[in-house]
This record gives sequence, structure tokens and C-alpha cells, in this order.
Amino acid sequence: MRQLELENDILRATTKVLKAESPSAMTDREKALAVNEPRATTGRSLRELTGSLRISKSSYEYQRAALCRPDKRAGLRARVREALEGASASRGYRYVTHALRSGDDPVAVSEKAVRRIMREEGLAVAYAKRRARYSSYKGEISDAPENLVNRAFRAAAPNELRLTDIAEFGLPGGKVHPSPILDCFNGGLPAWSVGTGSNAELANSSLETACGALSKGQRPARTQIAGAITAGPDGSRSARRTA
Repeated sequence: MRQLELENDILRATTKVLKAESPSAMTDREKALAVNEPRATTGRSLRELTGSLRISKSSYEYQRAALCRPDKRAGLRARVREALEGASASRGYRYVTHALRSGDDPVAVSEKAVRRIMREEGLAVAYAKRRARYSSYKGEISDAPENLVNRAFRAAAPNELRLTDIAEFGLPGGKVHPSPILDCFNGGLPAWSVGTGSNAELANSSLETACGALSKGQRPARTQIAGAITAGPDGSRSARRTA
């Protein structure tokens, strides 16, 4: 129970002090900050806290002393923030580094140091929102029918289950779109049609040809068309196809 309470205190300190997700990816300085919080509020021993965070006592004492020392980059942090705000936060670390090196009071600073300061201070570049690319897709004209096949592509008799879709082949003379209808009983093709464009006329032509080849009173039980299912016992030939 005491171990679970200790882990709970560590996680609470991690969230409160560092806003981190877990202690596993923390640096020694961050672990030292996480130790200071429960040590001051819960009265737990230093051995318990350092052991739970997997940081040695010497490393903790070094980081604690470093936290007490004045920040030697305090002036540089202010100038980095000033340079970024002067550009309306629209320029990155390369611009900030160049501005610090070539200003009225130039500073010899590396890009790595500028990136670290910007990360520690939470300074980020504000990017303009990109306009969405144009798309002519307006959505489906009707709701998708219920899936009656459910990937059971087998039939016990002819004309019981049919499948169809539109394919596309690139030829030297242009694109060709075949629209076959397959019978799941024997893999035969009761009808097919070919066109140069994927449209409703091509989809309906093969469907009408297949229905015209049926015997009098014969109706397919189910027809799957390009992922959509249409019922056939009532004689309806309406179908939703996707180009």
C-alpha cells in the first residue's frame, strides 16, 4: 500500500510540476523537480523518492544545486523572446539566430542554443492556415443500402447472388472501364459492358443486360454493386454505384 501511495505521489508531482505523461522519459533535472514537490508536501524520505524515480542521490543533489544557481542565459532568453515577438512569431530559430548575431549588440550564439531556449520557453512559430484543396466531391446522393452479402461470396444456385463493379485500365489510346457482372454460383459473367468513362450509364447498361437475360419470373436474390447491396425479389433494378 505504501508503494502504491508513493507511485501515486510521484505521478501527481509529475503532472503538477512538469505536465508530463510519465516519469520514464524525464531528464535528471525534471526528476529533481518532481522529487522536490512530494518531499515538501508529503514528508517522504529522499531515499524513497529518488529510488522510485531511478535517480541517484548525487545526481539529485547536483541538479538541486544547479536549480538554485542563477540562470546564466537569462539575458539571452529575453533577447530570443524579443526577436521572435518582433517578427510576430512568424519566423523560426534560424531567423532568430541571425537577428541575434547581426543586431546592434551582436551575440555569439549557436542555432542549437536558440532551439533549446525556444523549446524551454514554449516559443513556437505561428504558421498561417493553409487553404483546403479544391474537391468536386459533394458527397453521396443517397444513403448506403444495407450489406446483405456480408462477404459470403457463395451461392447455392444460379442467379442467386451476383457481384459487379467498374474497373479501370490504362491503354495507349486512353482509359477503358469494363463493368462485368459475376454470378457467384459458377463464376460466370451473365453480362458486361465497356466504356471510356465511369458513369451511371455504364453501370446501368450491364445491369439492364443481365436482368434482360433472366427467364420469365426469375429474380436474383441479391445483387452487390460496387460495395452496395440491392434487393432483387421485387424486380427493382435501382443501384447506387460509385465512380
